[in-house]
Amino acid sequence: MSPAQMQQRMAQRRKEQRDEAIKRLKLTPAQIKKYDEIDAHSTARMEKLRAQAKGGRPDFSQFKPIMDERNSMMTKMLSPGQQAEFKKMQAERRSRGRGGPGGGMRPGGRPGGA
Repeated sequence: MSPAQMQQRMAQRRKEQRDEAIKRLKLTPAQIKKYDEIDAHSTARMEKLRAQAKGGRPDFSQFKPIMDERNSMMTKMLSPGQQAEFKKMQAERRSRGRGGPGGGMRPGGRPGGA
């Protein structure tokens, strides 16, 4: 998969996750704005890591702290009921292999999929 295809795939996955979060968490307009800010910030940090790899494989172990921070920030903006549903959504993603069928990370930090 080319870097451009990978970026397109990741953008599509982020959109799907955003849509799912809005629906399942019943986010308010203010929460949607905050969600988008948090997502944009974490995405920019991960894109910087990818760019530093200069076409090679980025060190995927550096993505985990970014995602942990993202999830922590997301949790803080949610009500207790929304937090419970958010945790459930995270567990479902992990059980599917982070990115769902054919995606996500393989053991050893290698991307999965096609």
